[in-house]
Amino acid sequence: MSNICIFYDLETTDKNAIGQIINLSFIVTDHNFNVLEEFARDIKIGRLQLPSAGAILANRTNVTEHQKTATKTEREALFELWTFLDSQIKKHKLVTLVGFNNLGFDQNFLRTSFIRNGLNPYYPRSKVNEADLFLLTQYLSLTDGSFPRPKSKKLRKDGKIKLSLSLEAVTTELNLLTGKQTHQSRDDVLLTIELARTYKEKFNQSIIDFNPYQAGKIHEHESIKGNRGSVINLFEPEYDLLKSETISKTPYMFLDSNYRYSIWADLNSFEKGHKSLRMCKIDQGAFFTDCELIEDPKILELSKLALKKYEKVTAKNYFGITECDIEQFIYRIDFDHIAALNKVIWQGERADLKMEDAKKILGRYRLANYELNGKQEDVYRTRLKNYALYRYGGNLRFDKGMDTEDKILERTPRAYTHPTFNELIAEIDSAKKDASKDDETLLGALKDFYYQSEIYQLAGKELEGLSSKTESLKVSDTNEIQSGAS
Repeated sequence: MSNICIFYDLETTDKNAIGQIINLSFIVTDHNFNVLEEFARDIKIGRLQLPSAGAILANRTNVTEHQKTATKTEREALFELWTFLDSQIKKHKLVTLVGFNNLGFDQNFLRTSFIRNGLNPYYPRSKVNEADLFLLTQYLSLTDGSFPRPKSKKLRKDGKIKLSLSLEAVTTELNLLTGKQTHQSRDDVLLTIELARTYKEKFNQSIIDFNPYQAGKIHEHESIKGNRGSVINLFEPEYDLLKSETISKTPYMFLDSNYRYSIWADLNSFEKGHKSLRMCKIDQGAFFTDCELIEDPKILELSKLALKKYEKVTAKNYFGITECDIEQFIYRIDFDHIAALNKVIWQGERADLKMEDAKKILGRYRLANYELNGKQEDVYRTRLKNYALYRYGGNLRFDKGMDTEDKILERTPRAYTHPTFNELIAEIDSAKKDASKDDETLLGALKDFYYQSEIYQLAGKELEGLSSKTESLKVSDTNEIQSGAS
């Protein structure tokens, strides 16, 4: 058995994981990043999805052409991908999953997509390691004076010139990319592999061995209680290119940790009266630091105030129950219910779901995969309309609700919901104002897709009747569960 890497990238219909993967690529390499195998799929956009203009412009997808050429449904493609990954994990001693900003985006999208199709996305940690080349990029920007500091192409109203550590910017500076990034998943994966090889050969840093979490000795098991309240610097790249410094330092106060997470207070934010608590994943998160304790009297005085404010915060009570839609936070579905969904969806067994979130997932799966002209056509149409009014009528909740810090600070968190149908249309129309000819074509195809969708056919007139989110169609979460879970 050998060790391998699987580099991957996803293109999606939205920035939120309630959207859908429409294009994916997974490429297997050896430890020297030589390509061994590939897996790629184009996936038809499902009936529950109205892609956002921002996502379509980013991944350059003409949805009209995409729907003609894509041959796989989400259900089919995700099952084939799960089977592929499972075979690789069983075949090799250790698999390192690698992407660029995958831990910030792709991982959550992939897990959500797997679970809503009844597939378990979790792998044994002894067999699978997840690594993010963006985190290694940040580290090199901090530690290697020869690493490029490319300028962002975005023009800012405040006149500031910002550093860009995007895949396109960095690979262009390193002469790995000529022209624009295509944002097709296979192209991006091949580019990411080249970047990993360059980091190993030119900067002597392999993504396979890289550990972006460097604060561990502050909370080694026997030191957790003793170090509570200790302050160290978090190092980040300085993104303001007009400044002479290349490193930004922020004092962070340690509160607590367990085997998976550490909890900190950002003292700069605390001093400004902003929310300050930060969670970092020990196994996947990034915390760049030298672990040198700060002894500045002013900072230590500030840390005493923060420690008193957060005296009851621990790793056990930091995470509250989220109140958002289940597909905004899929991690509420436990292992037993993922297994139960698998039995229902893939083995045809009777549903035994006690968790309301799992019932909702099953209901949406059935809506997405219902075969038209079936025996329950009227029931299907009613339930799909209810879902359309719930999601695109201003009812599907994105914010996670009041968390531990909100309760401590006695403040009401900002509430926000999925964009309404009218807001999605307005986004398209706004993007068209300054669009290039190619962009106009993409946006025109997207707008046509909206008006030809089953969502619009069943609920369009009611959705168009909304003048604002304050007048949203009141389809409750409970009604949506009941209408889609049986």
